[in-house]
Amino acid sequence: MCKDDRLIVINDLFNDPRVEFPQETYAEGIRSMVDVPLCLREHVMGVFRIFFPDVRDISPEERDFITAVARLTACALDKARLFEEQQSRYDELARQAEKFSALGRMAAGIAHEINNPLASILLYSTNALKKVPPDSPIKESLKIIVSETQRCRSIVRDLLEFSRDRKPSRSLENLNRIIEKVLVVLQNELMLHHLHLHKDLAPDMPDTLLDGRQMQQVFVNIILNAVEAMNPGGALEIRTFVDKVKGVQGVMIRDDGCGIPPELIHKIFEPFFSTRPKGTGLGLAVSYGIVKAHGGEISVESQTGLGTCFTITLPLQ
Repeated sequence: MCKDDRLIVINDLFNDPRVEFPQETYAEGIRSMVDVPLCLREHVMGVFRIFFPDVRDISPEERDFITAVARLTACALDKARLFEEQQSRYDELARQAEKFSALGRMAAGIAHEINNPLASILLYSTNALKKVPPDSPIKESLKIIVSETQRCRSIVRDLLEFSRDRKPSRSLENLNRIIEKVLVVLQNELMLHHLHLHKDLAPDMPDTLLDGRQMQQVFVNIILNAVEAMNPGGALEIRTFVDKVKGVQGVMIRDDGCGIPPELIHKIFEPFFSTRPKGTGLGLAVSYGIVKAHGGEISVESQTGLGTCFTITLPLQ
């Protein structure tokens, strides 16, 4: 255990093992020294060594003074270490922000360039699929072309959405009504996967200023991710809540799917990161940006094999 008042007085330079070069030390005119540990929260950060030109005893007043200086030095070193760590984090965040900004501009350019060709491919392949006989050998190939083109178009749409830094267009909305609209849109998706929906909407949910379209996009992204993570017969729980004391409203979306591995959960809001084979990795990144633009927070808890819970909180004002 570290003791702040543990001063070690060294008067015998030639016989004390703590003196590494006694002959050179003596030649420098040093006759005694005092070592005091630099302690902070039970840990030794270093040793403070004081040199004297003569052999002497340390008085209680000097002992108190040296101890106080050692404590202040340990605190200063710890603050410097914390500052360096924070500066390193800041520099990393600045590099990431610059990279994401360039990535967004590049994504927007690419998306605009390939959007029109994709529309043409989808138009002609869809028309061709309608015209070929049911027993034609190319029918399945055309279906694949249409399906993959639609997937590419979805990726392009996500890229464009990610690259836009649009502020919310707010109007009086109600989170309960937004959730109801989303569930109507996704009703067939839930039925196809034979999922059980448990809905608990807060009866006192007030109308607040939100961008209804953007918030619908957030909930669609999260619910679709939940649907893909669950097996047939799984349970999806959606609950809204109001906390007038904290001044927040929110939505909790919980599934009993495969969950997210602990080593990956901190990456799920990063652009282009996805745990799904055909995922673009943009849905949650866009959702995160939308929630933050509304002054809210989005958090996630997950256990592998047990499910995942997303919680979105938004200010009531």
